[in-house]
Amino acid sequence: MKAIVKDMPSIKKLNKEIRGMKFWGLLMGKNFRKKLRETNKSLKNFIHQVELFDKRFSDKGWVIYDNLSLILIEEVNKAYDEKGEEEAEGILIEHYSSSKVEEDLYLLRHGCEEITIRYEFN
Repeated sequence: MKAIVKDMPSIKKLNKEIRGMKFWGLLMGKNFRKKLRETNKSLKNFIHQVELFDKRFSDKGWVIYDNLSLILIEEVNKAYDEKGEEEAEGILIEHYSSSKVEEDLYLLRHGCEEITIRYEFN
């Protein structure tokens, strides 16, 4: 499995910013360093959740993209652990069946050749 997380523009940007802020942490004080550690911890959790999701669902055609909610990803991973694969996929199907994601689907369909091809299979 390819490590897709390293290629996500938002992750690249956050990692770069955190690295840059570590220098300032020496000058900014204890509270700043604490917040920086919390931010780094949150980023590591995000990466873990995304990698777990990708490992479990990419072979089934589910795609991670920058606008996908971390809350949804965590919910799906938790459902997978507690109730199984079918329940987790049910959450994804329900999410994508709602009108809330129409704009994201449009952008995905018209912004990525691989998805455009898959979209035609519907």
